[in-house]
Amino acid sequence: GCYVLLGQVQTPAARRQHQVLLNQADFALELLAITLSVGAPLRAAVRAVAEVVPAPTSQLLKLVQTQTEVGRSDSEAWLELAEHPVWGNVARDLARSVEVGAGLVDSLELHAEEIRVSRQEDRERWVRSVGVSAVLPLMCCFLPSFLLVGVLPIIASTLGNLLSGL
Repeated sequence: GCYVLLGQVQTPAARRQHQVLLNQADFALELLAITLSVGAPLRAAVRAVAEVVPAPTSQLLKLVQTQTEVGRSDSEAWLELAEHPVWGNVARDLARSVEVGAGLVDSLELHAEEIRVSRQEDRERWVRSVGVSAVLPLMCCFLPSFLLVGVLPIIASTLGNLLSGL
């Protein structure tokens, strides 16, 4: 309870939402890159992608869209997501690229690929941890049976031989 109150550990709902956002991020970034590569301005690309992608990601993109609609610059709107755990790096790079006028498509594609690689590494790490997690239950099953079937008869036989020799 203390870790949750202190914010050190995510709740299961927060972990699920983070995972959903991570699963949707590469698709959304690819859509943004494609939309920008055909010549749409950033604001129109954000609006179009926000209408297509599922809920958690669309809410974040609609936040950026709303910020630009009320008069904030694209850079300021993207900086609203600068501290977001999934979209933070993307938002900071987009804000910086918009300010200097750099190309956005390559940056978006690079971030999409980084997210895919990160997600694949997380899956591999989880698969590797399954074997380690299975050791304790197996040990709890096999150790008592080994002791009862293998060690206990030897000890009983030795004690029987010692006691019968006295």
